[in-house]
Amino acid sequence: MERFWWHSKSSYGSGIHWKSWDKLCLHKHKGGLGFRNLRNVNLSMLGKHGWRLLTNSSSLVVRVFQARYYPQGTFLDAELGSNPSYAWRSVFEAQEIVKLGARWRVGSGISILVLNQPWLSSKDNPYVVSSHEALCDCSVFNLLQIDNMSWDEELLEDLFVQRDVELIRSIPLPSTLNMDTWYWAYEAYGGCSIKSAYPALQVRNERWNLQDNSGFWKKFCICSLCNGELETIYHIMVWCPFTKACMDRGLGFSFSDGKDEFSCWFECFCNTHLGDSVDKIAVILWDVWGARNDFLWNKKIASVERVVSAAITYLELWKFAQIKMELSRHLLVSSRPVTSSGLNPAAVKSSGDLKPFMAEAMSLKEALSWVKNTWGDGASFEGFVPMRW
Repeated sequence: MERFWWHSKSSYGSGIHWKSWDKLCLHKHKGGLGFRNLRNVNLSMLGKHGWRLLTNSSSLVVRVFQARYYPQGTFLDAELGSNPSYAWRSVFEAQEIVKLGARWRVGSGISILVLNQPWLSSKDNPYVVSSHEALCDCSVFNLLQIDNMSWDEELLEDLFVQRDVELIRSIPLPSTLNMDTWYWAYEAYGGCSIKSAYPALQVRNERWNLQDNSGFWKKFCICSLCNGELETIYHIMVWCPFTKACMDRGLGFSFSDGKDEFSCWFECFCNTHLGDSVDKIAVILWDVWGARNDFLWNKKIASVERVVSAAITYLELWKFAQIKMELSRHLLVSSRPVTSSGLNPAAVKSSGDLKPFMAEAMSLKEALSWVKNTWGDGASFEGFVPMRW
């Protein structure tokens, strides 16, 4: 990979390496290019196997490893041991990664020791720092009240420092006794993933930056139509004063249901309004987005009247095109060549759901267009006298 990055067609060999690969793998905010550190990626993959050894105790492979390397504890307490296999040596390398994100979820507290177990809700240090002698060999279950699933406040104040007391109080408890389970602190769904394990490992090695700079760039994303608030899909399609003015002019009202997602708002509008209003709001919002793009890229300022007029015109043309397509499918019109005796039109009747007066009007229009094209050169036909309107 280094050779690919530094090598060029004009250079010989592998090119000049101006920066070490270790520096290139730093986060961009730390002066690197954010390339993946292959060793840490491999450790993250092995960490997922270590997570399975920790959580899937019923697996045959887990039972074999447990009987051989950690019969009295869990994967987090295991040691390399003497004469380890290649597979165990590889997975053991990822033990520290599993320790970074593994946390106990308190169900009953029976399986969780108070000391030396990661059960507090803290990403920095999930272990209890209190050192009272009564906490030795004490389980989390002993910290609960006997009659209900709640913390014994007096016991917490007597045995723990204030930092531990606040963290313990923040742990949610089930309404009934459940089994204690493991969860991964860096994923919302609770399972270990390579995507979350790799950044956690890089942060521990001080090679990653968790600072969120999205707010800095959002300051420049002000709505181009009202120049007042942050431009989001919901704002520009629903909440922007320009959009509301377009709704008032095109629909006679503006609609707001308090939702923050545009998809939910539009679904609610479709469920509470007739089809004609849905058609109008769709083309109005489409033209509002076009007005926004015209101003942003071409510096063209559009008025509310122009946006609504263009949207309604487009909707009428679209509906007329749909009627014409429907007519062409259900009404087949043909004609035979003109003979010396005059015109011999022929029509084929076909069933359809088109209204009769609309079908007659479209048929008359097609007939007049045919007559115009046929008599465009001033020719006449014997025995045929056009009707005067």
